[in-house]
Amino acid sequence: MARSRREVSRILATQSQPVFIERATRKIHAMKFRLDIAETGFSIFSDTDAKPQDELSPEDRSTIGLVYWFAVMLDTVSSSINEKPVTVNDEDCQPEDDDDNIAKEMNERSSLAHQRWEARIFVQDDLEIPSATLSWPCSYHEAAEAVVRSAPVKVLLFRYISYLQNTLRKRQFGRPIEDVIGGALLLYKYWGMTYGSFFRSLVSDYSNVPPRIKGWFVCIVVPWHLGALMLADFIDFVDSNGLGSEESSRRRKAENLASKIREASASELADIAFVTTPNENDACGRQLPDLHFAVNQGSLLTEPWTILLVNAFAKAGLHHLGALDELENQKAQASICVDEKRQRCVRRIDACAQCLWFLGRKTAMAGDVAVLLLKAIKQYQW
Repeated sequence: MARSRREVSRILATQSQPVFIERATRKIHAMKFRLDIAETGFSIFSDTDAKPQDELSPEDRSTIGLVYWFAVMLDTVSSSINEKPVTVNDEDCQPEDDDDNIAKEMNERSSLAHQRWEARIFVQDDLEIPSATLSWPCSYHEAAEAVVRSAPVKVLLFRYISYLQNTLRKRQFGRPIEDVIGGALLLYKYWGMTYGSFFRSLVSDYSNVPPRIKGWFVCIVVPWHLGALMLADFIDFVDSNGLGSEESSRRRKAENLASKIREASASELADIAFVTTPNENDACGRQLPDLHFAVNQGSLLTEPWTILLVNAFAKAGLHHLGALDELENQKAQASICVDEKRQRCVRRIDACAQCLWFLGRKTAMAGDVAVLLLKAIKQYQW
């Protein structure tokens, strides 16, 4: 198990750095900076060829804002996964809210909160008492709206992971790191009460989900579980090394919280891998017959950022491999229950491996990890 983990980590470490995302984010940040300062009526530039500021239409302004936030969201996810600082700091990318009272309150509290992203601006719901949850089956419009609303929640989780990385880097232990963990866990619990149950219902009834919803929700739920697995690793590290508060660490250890988060996400990723990997039952070998031929073989292909999927399914496969290793040590206590758990672990590892093998058509890295997982299964004698 340790050897497989090292080999998989070595393969994942070879992924190219996100230089183009960083460049794009810096460029759109500079563009928005100049737009914001020009709106005040002041500019040191005399760009005679540039379009006068007062001629910018509302559509132009909305487009700049949309592209800007798209770049910030991509950078947030990329920076967290690659353990790099975000390109745009929090104070430069606070959301512009239509509610003046909320915006004023955020500005007043910014120095105390270190200008971290406000969860309620992104979630637009009560994190502790969510509004009515949604479950499949439902109308196409309701399902599409739920998928769209869930995207900012996923990005916010990765922003919290970035906060955790920063807090550890600055050695701000005790209360500061507990504040970040508390915020991330509140978001995690909110997801479980709302979008988590909705996406699980989509997976369980995958064959009846409309093709476009299949292509959309995979791009949200798989990265979410990758973020959850990363969060579990951070909590484990903090509690194992006594970096948080003693009381909070003791409570999390008693609940076995990190292991529960890891098991839940790894199991759901295996379920997703099982239904999204094409098989002979798919009509003409296509899961999404109405979509472009480049992606219609499987909903996994609709995610252009393949490395997110590779990281997620690789981590899930390694988790189940570790669980299988523990069960292998219980050979002397062989029972029907233990045998069933072994078989379940093997099925889950195989599902993740087959999924990665399918993704191998987009990146050789995925195929290499799949081979390692399948090879690891063979060493166990049943």
